[in-house]
This record gives sequence, structure tokens and C-alpha cells, in this order.
Amino acid sequence: MLKFSVADSWSRQRSRGAKRRSLLVAVLAAIGVLGGGVTAASAATVDLTINVTSDKGTYAIDDAAVYTIRVDNRSDRETAAGATVVLDVPNMAGSSSDWATSVSAVTTGGGADAPTAFVRSTDGQKVTATLPSLPAGGWVSYALTAPGNPANGVHGSIVVSATVAPAAGDTDVELRTNTSTVGIVVYEEIADYSTTLGGYPGSAVADGATFTADVTFWNPGVSNTLAGSLELAGDLADGSRIVDIELLSGVGPALAITPGTAVSIPMDAMVSGASNVYRVSIAAGATCTATGTSRTLTLTSSVTPAGGVVEPAGQNGDNIALASVSVLTPVCLEADVSVTSLAQTVPAAAAALPAGGPFAF
Repeated sequence: MLKFSVADSWSRQRSRGAKRRSLLVAVLAAIGVLGGGVTAASAATVDLTINVTSDKGTYAIDDAAVYTIRVDNRSDRETAAGATVVLDVPNMAGSSSDWATSVSAVTTGGGADAPTAFVRSTDGQKVTATLPSLPAGGWVSYALTAPGNPANGVHGSIVVSATVAPAAGDTDVELRTNTSTVGIVVYEEIADYSTTLGGYPGSAVADGATFTADVTFWNPGVSNTLAGSLELAGDLADGSRIVDIELLSGVGPALAITPGTAVSIPMDAMVSGASNVYRVSIAAGATCTATGTSRTLTLTSSVTPAGGVVEPAGQNGDNIALASVSVLTPVCLEADVSVTSLAQTVPAAAAALPAGGPFAF
């Protein structure tokens, strides 16, 4: 049988009272009530967790990738204010292409506030978002679209990571859930560009005539920005020049050229498999020769990547196209002019010429 004395009971009551007072002091300190006044709230103790996923596991080197990031605060009572989230995509290093970082794509729950802005690092690889308020039990989810980046040539197995960090002064009780990764594979497509010339006259054109030629730029390989050009060479004679250019098919900028013997043709963000066809008007300068021998005008079309992946050596054999146009040059006309002097009778005096009378050689 167990027995308790009055003294033992009193001692235990005093001990329980002291514990209650200690607990009350701790609670008051936690909510900032000390000495009858209100002080600044103490730093929050939170439990943040993050998860990142990708829309696919495998991408071509010029494919856009969508990454979805979700951050939860698993704390049972305290709000995380000012936590920062960083998405790190290694294959975007060195890219200046715009990301799709629309705030409208954000969803929230549990009273959380959406981030108001996304900041990209100067090296192009990371995007940082600040979470204004993430209450206990709240969550934020948003998607970022990283465009393809063939320029740096990074491909193969890549680890994309997302990290969340509490605001300065806050404490995260479980740091192991503050980083999430997703593995992707970026495979390299072969770059391949080509150009052709067609539509120019198959027979000789007249001296001084204007004719047209169609220039095609084709991108059967990786998506890229291309630069094309057309040059006029050969026996140009006086005044041979490119006078106009128009886009017949494809997607490209409107071009206004200064007539001359060369023209540059920019093609931005030309997708894989696309082709642009331009019609060029060329004026053959007028001239003549002693024998009327025909002369030849030479057209040269060329295409190169203006940014992005450079073709392998075995793929660039079709980057230049040549065409020749024969011009009928007329015989220079000949003339032989001579003047024979005739004797003139000069009247003895002006009065000898009657008014209205004849005067002749």
C-alpha cells in the first residue's frame, strides 16, 4: 500500500505551481508581453519544405522546359515571412533569352501570399522569388518556363534544383526538406542550315533589264537564329545592282534595302524545319562591247547561325548557293563624221543686203 504524507502533498503542489509559473512566463515571452508592455515579436520558428518537378524528363537542346515549384510551411503556428526560393537550371547558363515568369501562374493555399516578382541572376542560370507571407499550413506553387538554350551546348544528364531559405532571423527546424531536385536529360540535335537559289532566268536577259531570283533559307536542324546574305558579282558593267527584296513565304522581318551589290537578311528564332523564301529583284547594268559578247552576272547566297549552335563540319556543305545569269551585251554603235568647209561670199557692205533678203553659204 502506498502512503502520502501531508508534507509530501504540499511539496508536490508547490512544485506544480512553480512549473505553471515558468510555463506562463515562457508563453508571455513568446507573445511579447513583458513588464506590462508589448515588445517586438520574436523570430519565427518554421518548418519549410520544397518540391520541384519538370513537365518532361527528356528535352531537345532547344526545347522549353516548365518547372513547377511548391513550398509548404509545416509549422503548426508560426508564419514564415520573406522566405526566398531559388530555382537553379544549369543548362540555362549564359542564356539571355526571356523566361516565362508570369505572376498570374501562381497558386496559393492556407492564406499564403503570392510572390510579386521573379529575379533572374546575371549568368542566366537562376531565378529567385521572395514569398511575402507563408502562414502555418500555407503553401505557394508556381511554374517557370525556361526556353531552350542551344548556344552554350550544355547537354546530357542535368540536375535541376530548387532551394527555399527562411528570412534572416527565422529558424527552420528541418533543413533536410529545404532542397529538392529533379533530373532531366537534354539531348543534342544536329544543327543543319542550307540555302538554294532558283527562279532566275534560264536564258539570257537583255542588257539593262531587271530580273528576279528566289532565295531559300532552310533550317532542318536545331531551332536557331540565322543570318543570310545575297551578293551580286561577275561582270557587273555599269549600274548592275540588287534593287528590291520581298518575303514570299515563311516568317521574317520586312526588309528595306539600299540598292547595291550585297544585302543582309536576318532571320530571328527560326524554328526547326522552317524555311524562308525571298524574291530578289536585280537590275543588269547597261553597257556594250565592240563584238557584242555576252557577260555573266553571278549570284551568291549564304547562310550562317547568327546565334546558337554551329553546324558540325560535315553539315555545312550546303551553306552557299551560286547561280549565273547571262546578259546579252549589244555591239557598240560606230559613226564617222566629217565637215567640209564651203566658201562664203561676204557682201561688200551691210547695206548691200536688202531687208529680208537671202544670206547663204
